[in-house]
Amino acid sequence: MRTFRSKHFAVAALTAVLVVVVFNFVVEHFSANLPPQVLLKRIRENAPSAQTIFLGNSQIASDVDPAAFSRACSYAPVSLNLGMGFTYASEHCLVLEYLLPYARSADTIIYGFFDTLPTDSVPAGGRDLVGNRALAYLFPDRASALLAPGDRAALWRMRLVAHVPMIRERAAIWAKVERVRRRLSGLGLPPEDANRFGRAKDFTAFEPADRDTFEARLRSLVGNQQPLNDSVREIVRLSFARHLKFYLIEMPMPAIHRQRFYTTESWPAYQRHVQNLIESGHGHFIDASDWVADENFIDALHLNENGAALFSARLAREICQASRAADFNHESPRVDPTTSR
Repeated sequence: MRTFRSKHFAVAALTAVLVVVVFNFVVEHFSANLPPQVLLKRIRENAPSAQTIFLGNSQIASDVDPAAFSRACSYAPVSLNLGMGFTYASEHCLVLEYLLPYARSADTIIYGFFDTLPTDSVPAGGRDLVGNRALAYLFPDRASALLAPGDRAALWRMRLVAHVPMIRERAAIWAKVERVRRRLSGLGLPPEDANRFGRAKDFTAFEPADRDTFEARLRSLVGNQQPLNDSVREIVRLSFARHLKFYLIEMPMPAIHRQRFYTTESWPAYQRHVQNLIESGHGHFIDASDWVADENFIDALHLNENGAALFSARLAREICQASRAADFNHESPRVDPTTSR
């Protein structure tokens, strides 16, 4: 009887292992079409000819029109937008590191942000590295060094998860289930306002809780002379090491967000603080937060196609004007954020 049970247990265990192996193989094959892997493929194919590289989250992905940028600036005939939604500076740094060996013609790195992202710590827990942030598992050693420097346990966890696709890409699997759930739960109801990054209402969650909380945070960041987070600082350093011009762009935001949070007494002080940090690393700062009217936004963060074309063309004119002046004076271009409006 015991032998019979042992055989049944062995068969069940073997079947379970086989199911897990097959499922991981299927997920690994499926992951080749996920945004992080597709982005790396675009880099391999397009980076060698690009002069201007855009880095950032979904704001860069939606707000930058490379064709409009290049049309407005003869200095940048080929631009490459590497923005990717739901990512942080750690992923952007990994993208830049992957890009540099391919970017033989690169001249300029443009990095976008809103609110206090340049100085905010990057969420680094296992639960945070999901969806597009699973890009970190494609470079486990470097990601661990950026997110948990010196933590050997974190490094080995990253390495382990990197080799288990069903864990690494768990959010992508769940996302398919969630889309079906939302579709079924919305039957008979008016369709929700959504775009390629998700439901429009979800992006209001990225706003600070309230004006007073935001003001207090700004005072703390400026008062404590908060440095750039490790990943942003590394992006600036890598750009300078490769003799690339680096621009940090305060991205366009709707008027209601600016009126609520950017009219606080501490916001100009925070802008100056970030500008000083960027310029001390030989970078340049441009405030573009009020460049685009509200009718060109599709939600609380992202521009529509017309807004992206308007923003990209103006940004190109600002940067290329500085480049021409620098060529004339034989020095690095510098943009005065007080005149960039």
